[in-house]
Amino acid sequence: MNEKYLKNINDEFLRRKIKNPRYSMRKFAIDAGFTQAYFSMLFSGKRELTLDNYAAICKKLSLPFDSDRSESLAKNPKVKKCKIGDYTSPEFIEVDAEKFKLAWFDLMIADLSLLPTFKPDVKWVSKTLKLKMEDVISSFERLTELGILEEKGNGYSKKYGKIHLKPGKSLDFIREYHRNMIRLAGEALQETSEDAFKQRYISGASFNVSKKDAQKMKKKCENFIEELVDDFSKNETSDCVYQINLQLFPLSK
Repeated sequence: MNEKYLKNINDEFLRRKIKNPRYSMRKFAIDAGFTQAYFSMLFSGKRELTLDNYAAICKKLSLPFDSDRSESLAKNPKVKKCKIGDYTSPEFIEVDAEKFKLAWFDLMIADLSLLPTFKPDVKWVSKTLKLKMEDVISSFERLTELGILEEKGNGYSKKYGKIHLKPGKSLDFIREYHRNMIRLAGEALQETSEDAFKQRYISGASFNVSKKDAQKMKKKCENFIEELVDDFSKNETSDCVYQINLQLFPLSK
């Protein structure tokens, strides 16, 4: 967001500081509804000021807010809100993966946030998805910038919850995502209990084809995944996150 919005906030802090020399940044952060650490990261350039947060700060501090002149996510070429297929709730965020750098686990956390039982808590997400806490923290920051989550006071709450990617070419982030999901599938395969076997489906087949049919096969795979998600992704009754890996590649050159 433009530096002038940060300047507006800083000017308000200085105005209050001049009026009351004992007025601290900690008190300013409390008055604005955020943490002192959040403002420290903003002014040091380690965090980006989002439109939603700027609007919330202006409201708390009784500052003028002109949404027509502000930079919004809706005008950001990196992201846009849209509906995909038959989904009606929650709203999807379509991301230009070439412009907005995501981590592979951001997609997992975004899907997790759709569950009615979701807790926007770093420790809970870390334990649930077996991720490092520092990875969850960095993911929360990116998902907040996208509008998937929103920052409230000392924590986060879910806002939308689904990322839709349509990369036009192979990207490092997408490849890293698939590598890790294949790794997780291998770990699931090591679970030998009867319950684990019932909860998973891992299968495969080798078959001879014509190379000219590769694009047709890819399209069938895409349609199958979309149909599966359409049929079973019911946000109001969901209680867990599943992953489907569908690999189609040539074994002979």
